[in-house]
Amino acid sequence: MSTTTNVSAQTGAGPGTSNSAATGGPPSAQPQDGDTQPTFSQAQLNAFLGARLREARAKWDEEKRTADEQAQRETADREAKELGEWKTVAERHESRAKELEAALARKERELLASRIAAKHGLPETLASRLQGDDEQSLEADAVALAKLVAPAASSGAPANSASGRGERSLTKADLRDMSPRQIAELDPAKVREALTR
Repeated sequence: MSTTTNVSAQTGAGPGTSNSAATGGPPSAQPQDGDTQPTFSQAQLNAFLGARLREARAKWDEEKRTADEQAQRETADREAKELGEWKTVAERHESRAKELEAALARKERELLASRIAAKHGLPETLASRLQGDDEQSLEADAVALAKLVAPAASSGAPANSASGRGERSLTKADLRDMSPRQIAELDPAKVREALTR
């Protein structure tokens, strides 16, 4: 930035004359004999102030941009942390839901096996031994198992000796296959019921 030095002797003004009259610039202090006073033109002042204003503005913009970036980073970090926590909670609930679904499927299969075992006259203890995951396969296994259990019941043990809920009712065919001693061991009410069928 250039400055002009005015001395009253150089400008031709007397000791009481203002520099502003000679230079057209801002007023300056009265120079003393032998002192020099720098003076600036309006254009120089405007340029200086404009440069300082631009520097201040650039600095303010940089600080604002840095603060905004920091705030964005903090927000992103906070959201990532919250997302991580929610993801952990969601995974825990999903795992628990799968466990409950598996337990429900097991219970439904046990109930279905019990129902099919009762339908085919199998004792409750044999219901858990039925093989298969769907109704058709359980049904087929129950039929095959009932064929194996029925001859055992008619060959020695009385038909009403089973105490389970899946106990098969006596039929006339069962009575024909039994010995008189086995029939005598039966409940008379069940024998009458089998004869009336």
